[in-house]
Amino acid sequence: TGMKLTGALDPPVDVKAGMNYCYKAVDGGYAAAETALGLFYADGRYVPQDSARALALLKSAAAAGEPLAQLNLGNIYHFGKLGTQPDETVSKEWYSKAYAALAALSQSGDPDATWRLGNLYLSGTGLPNPDVKQGVAFLQRASDLGAAKASYNLAVIYLSGQTVETNVPKGLEYLRIAERQGDPDATANLADIFVRGRYGQPRDPAQGARYLQEAAERGNAWAMWRLGDEYILGTLVEKNLAAAGEWLRKASDQGNLLGETDYGLWLLQYAPPKARNIPQGLATLQDAADNKHFVKAARILGEFSRDGNFMPRDPVQAFRYFQAASGFGGGPVTYFDLARSYELGQGTAADPIQAKYWYSRSANLKYQPAIAKLAELASAVKSVSN
Repeated sequence: TGMKLTGALDPPVDVKAGMNYCYKAVDGGYAAAETALGLFYADGRYVPQDSARALALLKSAAAAGEPLAQLNLGNIYHFGKLGTQPDETVSKEWYSKAYAALAALSQSGDPDATWRLGNLYLSGTGLPNPDVKQGVAFLQRASDLGAAKASYNLAVIYLSGQTVETNVPKGLEYLRIAERQGDPDATANLADIFVRGRYGQPRDPAQGARYLQEAAERGNAWAMWRLGDEYILGTLVEKNLAAAGEWLRKASDQGNLLGETDYGLWLLQYAPPKARNIPQGLATLQDAADNKHFVKAARILGEFSRDGNFMPRDPVQAFRYFQAASGFGGGPVTYFDLARSYELGQGTAADPIQAKYWYSRSANLKYQPAIAKLAELASAVKSVSN
């Protein structure tokens, strides 16, 4: 649809069974199911994309008073999506109905509706301008009603200082509230704070490890990846390579690209001998690099191709991976590898100008080998001149 519609359900574990239940709920007149199915047709998720059917389902749910359907119709007519033309009059009508419906639910003590209202006021969706004061007030009410997402939002707001004045003590307080309410993102953030000693908190690796384990068990994909890596490193927790693979696999299954890349490396290098699987490990890395354009995976495959690790030595393929990784956003090591290819003519024609350019990109990011290489090149030029 060209925009992110709000309120779609998370992918069911069994898509076919989940969609059957969804269709049954729609047949039963359940407006929330109509909203979900409408969003699926709008995005082409689990079903072929069908703008007309999506719009019909959302209109039916909105007419039944479903606020998420009303909100999405406001977005659709504002942007002119799903075959409609931009129409601010119609858009404002649907936004107004959505705000009214959510406000009524909030008045009745609905924490989710109160949380959504807070975010809408903060973003200014359907409003002339954002209303920070109103948005924070609704988030605070939602937090008091037990909405962990609202508590986490308040923590981020006060810690970042992006919409209100920075207030670290208040931000940490809401982060702990969100953690107690079961929010996995809050738990993961507390783990990071104690591991690294952020926001003026003393480093406490034991506390950080406890929160990291809890966040992973609650389903936070970043925590799953980090815990998997920690089981390899043995810094926060005792080394356990089998547990490392399990958590990295779970992170990969959740779509975490760091988890997918490190799971590929685990299959190649760290898995117990019986579990090592070179074809699957390379395929996992290639999926992250080729299909998802993840820099780390592309760089690692480039290094494998350059050095002949786990695959035949192929300088041309290595150069292509370094070039692709640099195009995905790169980073100091990636830029250094690409510069080295240009300097030595590995997989491409030697090009001193390109080599210097990419070494400079790497050096600008404080990568010491690149800084040393630029000094070496400058010295060589000076010697030739003399």
